[in-house]
Amino acid sequence: PKVDGFDVLKKVRAVERTKSIPVFVFVADDFGRQYAESQGLLIEGFIRKPFVFTDVVMALLKCGITVDGVVDQKNNVA
Repeated sequence: PKVDGFDVLKKVRAVERTKSIPVFVFVADDFGRQYAESQGLLIEGFIRKPFVFTDVVMALLKCGITVDGVVDQKNNVA
């Protein structure tokens, strides 16, 4: 691709209206995490590949994001 996900994220963060959208990055290795952190891209969380659905839900919960119908009131995956 001519533009990768990190390039897109830089553009999202540069716009006032979109800069506070929570972003999670799926990474295959520590390079993705290290690159994002070195660029100061303000990523809410990293999810390591391969992953299972509960990894995604737990990452959302860590940031205070709830998913109606997927997570019950005790923060257990339904």
